[in-house]
Amino acid sequence: MAVPRGRLLGGCSAINDTFVTRGTKADYDRIADMGNPGWSWKEMLPFFKASETFHSTEWHQADLDIHGTDGPLHISMTPLAPISEKILESFIDSGFDYKPDMFVQGDYEGVGHIGRTVYNGICTTSADFIHKYERTNLTVRTDVFVDRIILEKNNEKECPYKAVGVEAHDDTNGQPIIIKARKEIILSAGVYNSPMILMHSGIGWEKHLNEVGIDCKVNLRGVGENLQDHLIV
Repeated sequence: MAVPRGRLLGGCSAINDTFVTRGTKADYDRIADMGNPGWSWKEMLPFFKASETFHSTEWHQADLDIHGTDGPLHISMTPLAPISEKILESFIDSGFDYKPDMFVQGDYEGVGHIGRTVYNGICTTSADFIHKYERTNLTVRTDVFVDRIILEKNNEKECPYKAVGVEAHDDTNGQPIIIKARKEIILSAGVYNSPMILMHSGIGWEKHLNEVGIDCKVNLRGVGENLQDHLIV
């Protein structure tokens, strides 16, 4: 199975299908109900809107209350091909609710159009957050590969370790790099590399880590398991 990855700023957002989906309200509300304040759909919606500049069109009946107007991702609606229009009509004739903003309104039951991170023939990616704001407190290192998270013992019983930095290396010359954290570390390396980094750090299923010679620090069997990807894959 071929699974290409985007090795550039923006990662796979630079080589994907450019489709825009936000997930369902129920999923975000469930995350919040599990003890994660700030993650409900209502609380996340302002951040969704802040990330985009939505370019409306006359033929698409968009709900502008759920779209942003000044974000780094430029989103537009692409007219359907004639065959796709017929498919859309057949769903509506079969009783499906027509929802023009179905993929971003939080309710995926029905049929509708999907936005794309393309405007006037130009694609935008997650790297555009960097280019738009030019933050003086942000340093971006390219050609750096993160090997593992540095864990130190913690006095708290429920959390025996804390992340204090990362070990990495320069991919151009193999030079090791140590980066220490002052406040926190955000692991956002994608669906494949995130669990890989965790397992290299000793976080994962103890039995599997022992089999490959990695000292298990936190036994979490779900890390690296239960992969779910798009049906196209």
